[in-house]
Amino acid sequence: MKRVYIFTNEQFKDRKGYDVYLNVDGMDKNSYSTLCEQVLSIASIESIVFEDYPLKQFGHSFWLDINDMLLALSQRSHPNNNNNNLGVRVSYNKVSDPERLPSTLHLSRMSIHYVESNTFSSDHIPSTLTHLSINGLINKPLDFILPQSLRTLDLSGAYNWNQPMAPGGLPARLEIIRFGHSFDQPIQKGALPSTIKDVSFGDMFDQPLSGDNLPPALTKLGLGECSFRHRLTGLPVSLVDLSLGANYNHVIDHPMLVHLATKFSKPSLDNLVMTYLKVLRFMVVTVDTLSKITSAAYPCLETLTTTSFNENSSLVDVIDLSNLPSTLLNVYIMPNIAIKSLPDSVESIVINALRYRKSKSSPSRLCLDRIPSSTKYLDLNIHGQKLHDIVPVSSTTWWPRRVSIRTEAMDRQEIIDLLEHQLLNTTIIQLSIYHRPQINLLRISPTLFFRYTTNSRVSGSGFTDVATVIGLLTST
Repeated sequence: MKRVYIFTNEQFKDRKGYDVYLNVDGMDKNSYSTLCEQVLSIASIESIVFEDYPLKQFGHSFWLDINDMLLALSQRSHPNNNNNNLGVRVSYNKVSDPERLPSTLHLSRMSIHYVESNTFSSDHIPSTLTHLSINGLINKPLDFILPQSLRTLDLSGAYNWNQPMAPGGLPARLEIIRFGHSFDQPIQKGALPSTIKDVSFGDMFDQPLSGDNLPPALTKLGLGECSFRHRLTGLPVSLVDLSLGANYNHVIDHPMLVHLATKFSKPSLDNLVMTYLKVLRFMVVTVDTLSKITSAAYPCLETLTTTSFNENSSLVDVIDLSNLPSTLLNVYIMPNIAIKSLPDSVESIVINALRYRKSKSSPSRLCLDRIPSSTKYLDLNIHGQKLHDIVPVSSTTWWPRRVSIRTEAMDRQEIIDLLEHQLLNTTIIQLSIYHRPQINLLRISPTLFFRYTTNSRVSGSGFTDVATVIGLLTST
């Protein structure tokens, strides 16, 4: 499937991620038919993206002349579509000043940018859109203006938009809406269409929310980084994904949740049973809170993440995480305190040790005393640390099949020990040392590897040995 990029500025020709590039700068009306023939001749098109430049708009006549082509593409189907009537996805990233567009222009997605001098108008938006992103300095009412075909409205880039919404003012079949940083208006009953499944508010939002003013079909709710403080009550039964900011200090009592993220340092989880919860994300967490995360209270928990522990390292030396639910599969931690152990069920461990510092009283303590034998993937970001301060290398008898290590420095003997001894049974190895390219290795034998790259601009794929890898990682 081909991804086509049509643009008005020669500088855009190097944009990555497309298969066909077409520059229309300098084309006249007679050339547009040739462009249409060229696009329609491409047998398998997944998507087309149009992008203009502030001083080089496509222009109203351009859109009129290619609209039949867009109509033909909208009626085309391809194997990747679940619905054969979906057609080719056509998007317009409008960087130039807003302009009047044909109302029946066959675009499905559009991103538009406003500056203070611009006036929002329905003439800027085709009636065929399903996805609209509004960005920039705009603060105009949107009630009863947007096309009824719209399914997604993204205002997250409309930094200062803060307008009240009238009941029934938004498109009746809207499914996703994302508000920007400044939005902080009361939500009237019926202002959010009943079809909405995903709502995300910005950082300034702090207005009451409940089952009375939230859509009954809501499945995902995001409440910004910091401002929201109101207690959530009577949430829709359909809600399964909830993200809370740093100042939400009420009891989180919605047993239907499958995904919960909170930035509050001491979330209220007392006496709660989250029967369906699979993903739990903390910004900061206390040992007391972790003690409540048990198999009895969270019988389905699979993923746990936290960026730090809210404890005084001079008072708490080691945190034991072995009593976390036995269903836990994935752990992401940025530890500032040593970890004693993890449950034996864990399959994926990501440890970002940027915050970890050895204490003066115990300079040789480890961040993790052992790697569970269930582990299939281990990712260690240990910039500023030594590997043996994070994992007991010499005494570890189990290393996962896939290991990724990122560090500032590693001496020759450490690399030899890793490749020829500790990681002898590890199949996929990724080593990254500061200021050097990441080395991706697929083990063929104890001494032979296949080095591969995920970057098409970086050469070096091929068979290699330990001595060559050491040279790549230690050369000055």
